[in-house]
Amino acid sequence: MASINKLSVRGIRAFSPDDEEQVIAFCKPLTILVGANGCGKTTIIEALKYAITGSLPPGVKSGQAFVHDPKSVGSTTVKAAIKLRFTNRAGNTMVVIRSMELTQKKSTMTFKALDGILRMTDERGQRQSLSHKCSELDRQIPQLLGVPKPILEYVVFCHQEDSSWPLMEGSILKKRFDDIFDSTRYAKALEAIKDTRKEFMTKVKDHKADLNLLQGHKHAANGFRAELDKNRQALSDIADEIQSLDTKIEQQYQQLEETRKILQRRDQMQSEVDAKKAEIEQEEVRIETQRSALQEDLVTDRGCDRTQLENMLKGFHSTMEEDMQRLTHKEKELNELKIRRAKIQQQRHRLAEQRGVLIGEKKNYERDLATRIQLIEHMASKYDLLLNLTQTQTQTQRTYNDDHDDDEDDGTTLGTQQQSISTTTRHTSQDSTSNLSLTKEDMRAFQRSLQAKDDLLNDQLTNHRLVTQTTEDKIQGELGDLMASLKSIENDLKRYQGLKNEAMEELRRLGNTTSFSRIKKSDIDEARRNVEKFSKLRDEANNNPRRMAIPREIKEKQDKIQRLKASIEEDNQVLKQLRQCAEDQNNIQLLKNQVSSDMESLLIAKDDNSFLLQKHDVHPIFHIESDHDELVNTMESMASKVQDKLDTSNDKLSIEARNLKDIGIRLAKENSLLNHTKELLDTKKAKLSELGGRGVQRVKQILKAVRAFETTQGLGDPIHNDIDPQDFLQHLTKRIGEFSIDDDSPESISRTIKKMRKLSKVKDAAGQVVDVICPCCSRSMKPETVRVFGDNINLLSDPLNSPIVKMDQSRLQKSRSAIRNYENWRTTISQNINDCLDYKRIMLEIEGLESTMEERETQSKELQAEINHTTETHTDLETDNMELQQLNDFARRLRDDAIKIADKKRQILSKQEDMALIAPSADGKNLRTLESELTSKTEEKDMLMNAIAELNRESGDINDNISRASNQASRAEKVARDKEERHAQEQKAIARKQELSDSISKHKEEENKLQDQVAPIRQKAKSKESQKFKFRDEAKKEEQEFSNSLNTFRSDAIKINSITKQIDAYSSSNKMQQFDQVDKEVAQIGETLKGIEENLNEMEPKLLSLRARVNDQEGRKKNVESNIELLNMIDDLNILDDELALLKDKIDQLEGVDIAVTNESKINTNIRQYEAEKSRRQGSKETLKMQQRDLKRKLQTPEYNDIDERHRIKMIEVETCNIAVSDLEIYYNALDKALLRFHSMKIEEINKIIQELWSHTYKGEDITNIRLTSDQETGSKARRSYNYRVVMAKGTTELDMRGRCSAGQRVLASIVIRLALAETFCINCGVMALDEPTTNLDYANKRGLAIALAHIISSRAAQENFQLVIITHDEDFVGMMKNELATHTGISMPERYFQVSREEGGDGSYYSKIHAIDWDEL
Repeated sequence: MASINKLSVRGIRAFSPDDEEQVIAFCKPLTILVGANGCGKTTIIEALKYAITGSLPPGVKSGQAFVHDPKSVGSTTVKAAIKLRFTNRAGNTMVVIRSMELTQKKSTMTFKALDGILRMTDERGQRQSLSHKCSELDRQIPQLLGVPKPILEYVVFCHQEDSSWPLMEGSILKKRFDDIFDSTRYAKALEAIKDTRKEFMTKVKDHKADLNLLQGHKHAANGFRAELDKNRQALSDIADEIQSLDTKIEQQYQQLEETRKILQRRDQMQSEVDAKKAEIEQEEVRIETQRSALQEDLVTDRGCDRTQLENMLKGFHSTMEEDMQRLTHKEKELNELKIRRAKIQQQRHRLAEQRGVLIGEKKNYERDLATRIQLIEHMASKYDLLLNLTQTQTQTQRTYNDDHDDDEDDGTTLGTQQQSISTTTRHTSQDSTSNLSLTKEDMRAFQRSLQAKDDLLNDQLTNHRLVTQTTEDKIQGELGDLMASLKSIENDLKRYQGLKNEAMEELRRLGNTTSFSRIKKSDIDEARRNVEKFSKLRDEANNNPRRMAIPREIKEKQDKIQRLKASIEEDNQVLKQLRQCAEDQNNIQLLKNQVSSDMESLLIAKDDNSFLLQKHDVHPIFHIESDHDELVNTMESMASKVQDKLDTSNDKLSIEARNLKDIGIRLAKENSLLNHTKELLDTKKAKLSELGGRGVQRVKQILKAVRAFETTQGLGDPIHNDIDPQDFLQHLTKRIGEFSIDDDSPESISRTIKKMRKLSKVKDAAGQVVDVICPCCSRSMKPETVRVFGDNINLLSDPLNSPIVKMDQSRLQKSRSAIRNYENWRTTISQNINDCLDYKRIMLEIEGLESTMEERETQSKELQAEINHTTETHTDLETDNMELQQLNDFARRLRDDAIKIADKKRQILSKQEDMALIAPSADGKNLRTLESELTSKTEEKDMLMNAIAELNRESGDINDNISRASNQASRAEKVARDKEERHAQEQKAIARKQELSDSISKHKEEENKLQDQVAPIRQKAKSKESQKFKFRDEAKKEEQEFSNSLNTFRSDAIKINSITKQIDAYSSSNKMQQFDQVDKEVAQIGETLKGIEENLNEMEPKLLSLRARVNDQEGRKKNVESNIELLNMIDDLNILDDELALLKDKIDQLEGVDIAVTNESKINTNIRQYEAEKSRRQGSKETLKMQQRDLKRKLQTPEYNDIDERHRIKMIEVETCNIAVSDLEIYYNALDKALLRFHSMKIEEINKIIQELWSHTYKGEDITNIRLTSDQETGSKARRSYNYRVVMAKGTTELDMRGRCSAGQRVLASIVIRLALAETFCINCGVMALDEPTTNLDYANKRGLAIALAHIISSRAAQENFQLVIITHDEDFVGMMKNELATHTGISMPERYFQVSREEGGDGSYYSKIHAIDWDEL
């Protein structure tokens, strides 16, 4: 069971954020907190509520006023913490810690709730701490205590400002009671169940509609599958026919291959013949070309044979070899000379470059010498250096001579360049330059002078720095002495000022201390007399005899009260038994009223549905006085009749629904097939349009063109317009064969004519032409005839001008043009013949489909008319069925209501029988007498308790007198001691003031003396510091001048040293000797080049003459070789003629050629016929495949894809939704009934507790009882809601208590209702906190409240987790509670109570403090 154990608070409201935590250990069964107004008592309730629920008190500005104000402690941030140790409902001890932070900004404050901590001890005894967010703790803590959050906020830890909420306005009261009863959540649950049921009912309707649609799609899909199977069978048959045609075509192709092999052998031989002819022609052309290229035709003109030509060729070889050897030797010598000349020229060019570099270096050397002399003279004059140099005047003139004659004779570029270089050198050398020649000893002497000057300048700079530093140190020392004196005086001055200030501060404090009225000796004597007076009064109060008598009288009265309580308890038991009869009578009357009301409702319901009852002949006969068994039988008979009629109607409706479903399926199937036929017809028409606009149109155009061409050419009767495409194709093939004739190219005609000229030549055995004859008649020709014959032969053999060629070309052009046209037409017809065949086939299929579509449209209209008639019949049956269903539900409700009425009547009879057995009185006492005795005993007990209260008040007055006298005596004693101490302190202060005044005067004198010494020293120090800065600036300028002189001198010396190093480097090298050596080598190379050029000039004429003679011999040799080659060509031509004659003989001997030509044409015709038949079959196959694809595509569409599985799933969904609707209706009714019962039970339980507490608490006579009523709002069950109000009974009249009661009655009623709610709902946690419960209560009602609370504590003292926390400022009420608790037995009195007060802290502010005080001191 849950309970609270200990609470610690820091930084909340008036509790200090810096001092130690204020702790309260809660007692069982009662914890009392007492304190004055504003001391922080309500803060305890607020802290408890915040620690458990996380809810802030009202009016705290989002938590800003809940935490201690940062401004009061002088800080920008204040942190607060609340710790609560509690026991959860499982019996485990836990600690919750909630922390807050309040930050003060410029104009606003920010409140922040930090993460909380929940600490617990696990099974192993180890402590665990878990950090949680505030929202998580707000949910967890109420669950751990086992109490809903609304109970904790509105009942257990109700704030003082909201303590009267049970009598607030209706909307607030309704919201809080709805939260307490959790009505809204369950009302929403009912609404959710109802909405969910509606959703499932809607789903059922939608699923049924989808199921009917899927049923139609399923039947249509089955039709598509059957048609698809037929299509597959037709495709299989066509595939077999195509395979048979492929076999026949393959056989024809094999025969065609054999025939073509024979023709290929003929064509191959013919190709070889043509190739030989081409070779012969090429060989003749080569012979003519070779003959025309000869310088002299030794074979034709001189008649030389092969032997003569070979002998002539051998004679040339020996002469040619000698000349070639001499020519090769001379050319070799010439090349060697040219190579040598090139190498020498390269060497001379390299020497010229080297000579230029040496001249440049010499010029630099002379320039460096002049520069060094200038720098030395400049430094000597600038720095006053003494120079003892050996000066010598040297005239240097150098002339360089080259051999210019050779260069001019040479005439080369190199000679010109050398002449330019020599001239330039000569001009430069002839200029006179005067140089001072410095020896090494001179340079060493000059270097010593430089070093001496450098040392002198450096010593001047060093000496200047030493003098400057010494002078500055001296000035700085004098300045330091002055500053030290000034510092010493200022320190003494500060010390005297500090002593003076301390003396003045102490004097001021003494003045403040003695500024009040001084204590006189007479004041001390008066204080001592007051001490004696108040001590005497205290002793008299302690010796009062009533102080001992009052406890004895209270004990006697308490014993008498205990006896009265026992007697009252026994009378209450008897009274309870007697009141049972009264309760039974009230229950019987209540049942009779309910039976009468239910019967009236039954009759009204029957009248409301009289139309349907009479329509279906099931009108029940009963009246308000009918016997319960008769009523039940009547209602059951009516329900049975209605159920029979409903079953009959359902059967008819099912039959009509099945008929409607079957017709719908048939209609869907017909519509599906009709749509499929329409789509197929549209596809065929589109295909027909495509064929008509593509291939067929082209065939028609070709047919028209062929007719026009043949009519123009006069090629017989024109073809018909309706000719079959295959016949048209054969006609074109025939025409191509007619125009295919052998043609000869112009070259072949020319070769044939040339052969006639060859045949006209008669040769002897040696191959010489001896005569010219006619190739046709073999007659000899005269020379004139031979010339004319040759001219004609030349004209006829000319490929460009031959009349034979022109005539043949004209004929060939016409034939080739016709063949091209016919071949193009045949190609186009072959490409589009399938389109023509498909066009005719599709035309026939379209006619069949249009006929089928008309039949299906007629059947669809007939089915639509039939389904309309069936739908009307089904609608009428549905209307009757809905009325019978409504009537069946009404009959069941009437039957259920009749059964309930019968049960209530039986209960009335049973209770009346039980009442007859109970006696009207007990032990000779009736109910009224017993109630009167019980009232008198209760009044006697109250009188005794009032007497005890009076005695307690008297005892309290005595104790107050004693306490007041003791306090007065203590205060008087303290005042006397204080006056004596203050008098002694005043005497000491007077003496101390005189001492301090003397000390201050002395310090002022010393301070003035020191002040006079400060100004002169400070002026001297300032002057000395100015002198130091001035000297430092002047010394710095002089040092800069010395430094600049030294740096300039060293820079000039460095320049001279650098130039000297360059001069020494050139002097130590052998550049002058290198220059002379180069001049000698250049002269030698010039002589050598001159000799080489002379040799070349002598050799070139001889070489040209020898080369011309060798070339002439070579030409003669080549002419002989060409004549030999011509003889070889003639021999090759004769061999080719023999091979050509042999090939023609083989062609003539080849057999079966004519038969192969005839068979090839026949086989081609058969192949075309078979392929045309195959194309027709393939067209039919493609049509069937297209239909098959269409059917498969339809089966793959969303309507028919996986239709069987979707139909099965949809049937399952329909059944599942129907089951869900039924279950939800059962859940709804069960939850609604449970809510009604729970609400009525809780209200009844609360009112019983309120009645008992009110009778014990309220001492007025005007209000006999109060109770809580809940009225249900009108509306549907799903929106069930209650309106709550508190009513009071005045006599027999009930009135709303809000607005009609006093402030005290309102407070008392609110406390009673809260106690009743806590008794009802706080099963797991028995904690209850009352904040200022006596507000607006008079003495009697305060006493009644104390009695009631004592009674509650007494009755629940045995409960381990019961805790009542009372916070009040009313000490009289606390005394009443103590006295009332003392009258009850079996109660463990609390060990202590808690005092809350405001006490001054260390910073002067007042903070709330909690102190535990023993219970006996209360």
